[in-house]
Amino acid sequence: MSALYQHIFSVLKPILPECILVGTGILALLAGLLFRKEYITWIAWGSFAGIMGAGITLVLSREISGIIFEGAVLSDPLAFFFRFFFILACSVSMLASMPYVRIEESRRSEYCAFLLFAAVGMMFLASAGDLITLYLAGELVALPSALLAGFTRENKSHEGAIKFLILHGVMTGVLIYGMSLVYGIAGTTALSGIQEFFEAADVFPPVMILGLIMMIAGLLFKIAAVPFHLWMPDLFEGAPLPVTAFLSAAFPAAGFAILIRIFFVMAEPFAGFLTILTSLIAVLSMAVGTIMALSQTNVKRMFTYLLIAHCGYAFIGFAAGGDDGIASSVFSICFFGVMHLAAYTAVFVMNQSGMGESISDFEGLGHANPVVALLVSVYLTSLAGVPPFAGFMCKFSLLQSALHAGLGWLAAAGLLFWLLGAYCCLRIVMSIYTRESQGSVRLPAPSLTVALWISALVLLAGGIYPAPLLDAAAASILPFF
Repeated sequence: MSALYQHIFSVLKPILPECILVGTGILALLAGLLFRKEYITWIAWGSFAGIMGAGITLVLSREISGIIFEGAVLSDPLAFFFRFFFILACSVSMLASMPYVRIEESRRSEYCAFLLFAAVGMMFLASAGDLITLYLAGELVALPSALLAGFTRENKSHEGAIKFLILHGVMTGVLIYGMSLVYGIAGTTALSGIQEFFEAADVFPPVMILGLIMMIAGLLFKIAAVPFHLWMPDLFEGAPLPVTAFLSAAFPAAGFAILIRIFFVMAEPFAGFLTILTSLIAVLSMAVGTIMALSQTNVKRMFTYLLIAHCGYAFIGFAAGGDDGIASSVFSICFFGVMHLAAYTAVFVMNQSGMGESISDFEGLGHANPVVALLVSVYLTSLAGVPPFAGFMCKFSLLQSALHAGLGWLAAAGLLFWLLGAYCCLRIVMSIYTRESQGSVRLPAPSLTVALWISALVLLAGGIYPAPLLDAAAASILPFF
């Protein structure tokens, strides 16, 4: 019997962090059923402890690499990089959610469980080595995310979640149909097998091309790249702010993680096509996201459109190609996520003080609460791409990779939308310190304060000393070159 247990442990060891998160989520659901109301407060802290345990386990097992479950799951540097990011985003989001969980007394166990299950799906998506794993992980991300987005009792929240589920169902059908076409021609669902088929084939049937296009379209929907972005503003506006914060950081990163693998599978035979496609997506996403952000009065929608624009910036690295371009994209995807997580969390702080979600509510914040104003200014300045914060290094490294690849026109477009986006954010920073206060803003709860300061320090570190993080991003994609 002990040999059987040892065998089971050896099989599950590479995915032990995911197992810990799943177990913690199940325990959270059971605790909500079994314990009395006065003890349920500890569910969120127990979930946070489970996230920390999963993170420690992931770091201790980082040397484990290879193919798991017959290639369905991969344990490589890229998977480790994104899995660690998802655990970090989930932990900060759980800290930021503590005040919200106290409000939702009757459903706090479900909230914690759904957050953990969504993080597990994202981690498996980053590790997917098979089309079937990709699909299953994508569903594990989407369903808990929709439930979290519709968690409040407001019609706007339910409307955004239902819209997302309907559109997600349609695009999932497109994705699966594309997978079936690729499987029919290549004869395998393993990404490594599909890559070998591409390398050996001289001519590609039109059905194969159609299948790849449908797959890419399905994955672009998960990232909310233009023109598949229409679900994101409504979903994020209606969702509870802690949920919006988590999804803004982790949802695009999960899509990019698997898109990197798909692009490397297609890299050799379709290099020219991918450069044109990613350049077009980059320009469209930057243009639509930035221009729409300028016209918003609701700060949640403004941040959402800026997130769409930042997804466009990340595609600049894809278009540039090479290790520098892809590494810049990986680096930027994660820091863009941290910036938006922090920005939405700051809006939640304002919301807790009775303030609304309008841009005008930020006016005079420097007089109402200097500490919160300082943190909000850090997040907005980083979103604007102003040094010494990580936002500047993200955009600078991406434009630099485009110039090195001979895509000067793409770098020029990125610079133009950089300046427009900077105006969009810095006008709010100016109003924070130059206008009269719109009301008082009390200090946030301790857990929320910790989440805010962690985010600010990460953004400052990424701007002042980005070399270790850029090296980690480069190491994560090194096996592909």
